Amino acid sequence: MEWCAPRNGRAGNQGMDADLRSRRIEELEAENARLRVENESLKAEIQSLRQLVEQLQERIEELERVAARQAAPFRRKDKDRRPPQQQKRPDRKPGHPPAQAD
Repeated sequence: MEWCAPRNGRAGNQGMDADLRSRRIEELEAENARLRVENESLKAEIQSLRQLVEQLQERIEELERVAARQAAPFRRKDKDRRPPQQQKRPDRKPGHPPAQAD
């Protein structure tokens, strides 16, 4: 129920108007308190979401840096390499037929 000032300026229902006015004030104060609690809750939610966004942005930047790195050279790891004494020569074995005969 909304409060309205008397239109014609009569003060005959002044007691009723004061009662309506005080009821309306109580309703508005209750609504104001409820909205303040909701506002604080939403502020806390916004803060946690901002932190989440910041964490996700840092993760994206990290992944972009990793993706931008060059690939490792194609080389065997030291543990998988043969010692120099066991390595073969990079040439054809003696007596091997040529690839193309003229």
